[in-house]
Amino acid sequence: MKANNPIGGLGLTSGILDAAVAGNVLNRILKLGESDDLLSDFAETRRTAFLEFTNPLSIANKERLTSTDPEKVAEREWFFNKLNTDDEFQRIVNQGMDKAIENTFEVPEVL
Repeated sequence: MKANNPIGGLGLTSGILDAAVAGNVLNRILKLGESDDLLSDFAETRRTAFLEFTNPLSIANKERLTSTDPEKVAEREWFFNKLNTDDEFQRIVNQGMDKAIENTFEVPEVL
């Protein structure tokens, strides 16, 4: 179980991604007969993604949006200006969600 503040919608987004990946994992175990060790692999991967990506970004989002410290306010203004004007920066920020789903949990194609 994981919990984070709602700023940025990362809990909802990662929850949806978790559900999709969990469905793949259960399909592989129940229908394809793969080892239930896959559940442990899934749990560890999701925990790592939360600890290394979702939670730090969630905390940074809250700090960015609520701080009145002049340095944080300047950082916030820079961040949102960059996000609104730089396509490459948008791509880099969005790329972090790639950690949420690993290809190793995809259902293999049946030949």
